[in-house]
Amino acid sequence: MDVNFYVVQGLGLLTILFTILSFLPKEKWKMMLCFAVTNVTMIATYILCGSLLGGLLVAGALVRTIVYFYYSKSNRKPEPIVMIMFELYYIIMAIIFWNNVIDLLMVVNLVVVTYTSWQSDVRTLRFGYIFSSALLIPYDILLGAYTTSISELIMLISVIYSLLKYAQVTKSSKDVAQRYFRANKNFWGSNVEKHEDYDMVYSTKVDRTPFYNFGILKNHDKIFETILEIKKECKDKKVKEVAYLPFDGNNYDRYASDAHMLQMFFPIEFHDVWMKLIDGFNLNNTKCKIQDVEYKEVDESHINEIIEVYIKGYHAKASLDDLDDNEKTQVENLKKLNLTDVVDGYKVSAYIAYYNNNPISLVVMLSNNIESFITKVSTVPIFRRKHVASSLMQYGINKQRMKGIQEIILCTDKYSSNEKFYAFNSFVEFGQAFALNVSDIKKYEGFIKNNKLN
Repeated sequence: MDVNFYVVQGLGLLTILFTILSFLPKEKWKMMLCFAVTNVTMIATYILCGSLLGGLLVAGALVRTIVYFYYSKSNRKPEPIVMIMFELYYIIMAIIFWNNVIDLLMVVNLVVVTYTSWQSDVRTLRFGYIFSSALLIPYDILLGAYTTSISELIMLISVIYSLLKYAQVTKSSKDVAQRYFRANKNFWGSNVEKHEDYDMVYSTKVDRTPFYNFGILKNHDKIFETILEIKKECKDKKVKEVAYLPFDGNNYDRYASDAHMLQMFFPIEFHDVWMKLIDGFNLNNTKCKIQDVEYKEVDESHINEIIEVYIKGYHAKASLDDLDDNEKTQVENLKKLNLTDVVDGYKVSAYIAYYNNNPISLVVMLSNNIESFITKVSTVPIFRRKHVASSLMQYGINKQRMKGIQEIILCTDKYSSNEKFYAFNSFVEFGQAFALNVSDIKKYEGFIKNNKLN
């Protein structure tokens, strides 16, 4: 074997190294940076193996990665024409420098990956790399780039593992509320009782408001009967009679239709929108307008600071004395907060922003090994609109990503300024819910039994 062979295998080892490094970051732009380096080593590999077309095609992939990196770093998706121009480049190069049928493996690979990496969804990106690895493993072996083929095998195994790991993450608007309130069990004392036709959420020991006490309607074949069951359960627990109807606001289906129909008969207690951070994206407003703000993940020793920001920022009250009885109960619950242990599969993490050692902003995240819910985002009024909360949220998101968290989810009021803030910061809607006050059922009962609208 000549020196060229060993150089090719050495380049393959570098490719393996940067392939492994690409698995570590959870932000799309960092992944692409690692892919760019592997593209450089692969260009040299394929040219040394005698495939000029392979080198030219990967050179195009390198430019594509750099261009996509620029867009991703700015939290933007490339325009369709950008993606189409790269696809045309691969096809034209293949026509000009075609050598044999083996080249088809590389061409098809790059056409597919260029499209999948153009998407915002990291899951789609992973499927693209499964397809890519399946094509490049035989391509590398046939060219004699054996160590490079190992890097593709590592990529294939890793991506399949990631897809299996995150397969249990559901974006369904019909069960996200249950997952969220189960996650709140250790933080806010909320429970989810499963019933055949509905699930009952309650937190009467911490928060007696309808926001943490309602029945989630599940059976759309027996709506009237299920609402009656929810009413009875709410009466038994001595909370307001509220039915929660989740639906996908982007799809017109039975769930959305039923929710809007029932809204005609029952007043809306509150209207939720469920949002998730675009896979691999960061928040836009991450640069605080004030210098010397410090961000920390805190433990139980900082409970008093958490309570201080919660009272001043979340409730906009000056002190504990200004709170009503329910709000005081919430504060008493915070005093017992566990920020160390994983309880029932979820870990409560609290993040505080400090200015001159004064706590000024709070973010709490409830996470398991896969998803993290953001809650109780609050900033002391005088520091609002200075991007303190968004920079603190990004700090917390980075911490969560280092733990392998895939999904960042939150819930806020539909059509509110908060929704606009989160939408600007790369959160997208995937579900809505009407919380309906079903205390007075006469109007709906008359419609069901007698087909009367009045």
